[in-house]
Amino acid sequence: QGFTISGARNRLSDSSPPRDADLHDGLMEEADEHPHKVARGTFIEVGGMTQPRPAPRFSRTEPQVAMPPAHAGQHSRAVLADWGFSADRIDALVASGAVADGGRPV
Repeated sequence: QGFTISGARNRLSDSSPPRDADLHDGLMEEADEHPHKVARGTFIEVGGMTQPRPAPRFSRTEPQVAMPPAHAGQHSRAVLADWGFSADRIDALVASGAVADGGRPV
């Protein structure tokens, strides 16, 4: 029986088998606060959202982030149309809840 890392650390620690790895390092909501990640500048904030800094990083060229990350559904219709889905099929997928629709943060 498996588990997903989506709950509180206490609940995971109580329900998971013993491991050598520390669960603290595996929780995404805490990854940007880890001392090693902070010291290396692994994460940046763009448009109010924390995200991984672009890689690779070289000493003379700093990669730039042009825009914040897309939110769920922001590009769903355009991507599905690009993949050959008809407008009617896309509407049906959105209506069924199978596809997030967008331009709006979820």
